[in-house]
Amino acid sequence: MKPMGKIKKTAKKKKMEQAPAKKNPGLIWIPRWLSAALALLLFLFVGEIFSENFQWSHFFPALMPGSAYLLMSYVAWRDARVGGMLFIVAGIGLVLADIAQDRDVLGMQTLALVTFILGCLFLVFRKK
Repeated sequence: MKPMGKIKKTAKKKKMEQAPAKKNPGLIWIPRWLSAALALLLFLFVGEIFSENFQWSHFFPALMPGSAYLLMSYVAWRDARVGGMLFIVAGIGLVLADIAQDRDVLGMQTLALVTFILGCLFLVFRKK
């Protein structure tokens, strides 16, 4: 039988390994701020409230694109992978809507391109 005395601990202290330094952690914020700026830019198109021919029936539909982008920005801030995919799908959807309407609207194509690129930025510059 072994004596019930003090038992010596022979475990050595392990060195705490530091996590590798992140390369440019500020790049994570670029797509987030760009998405918020895009949503605010879309809200600027609701400036018709100051015109003489103001109608409420035109006001609320003008809020929808900005609200959709604001919602997608919120989702992307919470989870960059899901938000990035939302922006990519929205960009592709805008291109398909432009084709389906058989119009050649440069503004819609530009918005689709910016949305698609923003989605790609969210996927590239996310926390891993």
